[in-house]
Amino acid sequence: MSVPPSQPKHSDLVGFAVIYRWRLKPGSEELFVHDWRTITLEFLHSQGSLGSRLHHCDDDTWVAYAQWPTREAWEKADLADSKCLQASDGMQDAIEETFPALPLIPTEDWWVMRPAQTKHPKHK
Repeated sequence: MSVPPSQPKHSDLVGFAVIYRWRLKPGSEELFVHDWRTITLEFLHSQGSLGSRLHHCDDDTWVAYAQWPTREAWEKADLADSKCLQASDGMQDAIEETFPALPLIPTEDWWVMRPAQTKHPKHK
């Protein structure tokens, strides 16, 4: 198979990504999702994040994939905002088990992006 001419250059790739994984306490899922969204949107709007996705897995764990322009931007991200501190505390209360974060450096990027949405269709 030949590579199409639109192959992304390394400089076009997201500079850094990280995967988080948790097992939640039963009944805490809605609060966890709300608090995760609060922190994600704050990081997106004021901390330089390139966004994140949250997934609920078949094995009943939760996984988030977050993208950042650089590892340094991720390391400097700060929960100092009182809204983020409260959301972080809420997330911690909902978590039964935290698995180690998996930092990732992209080497190939074939992700297909849709036009940005101002509101998630599920959360109108």
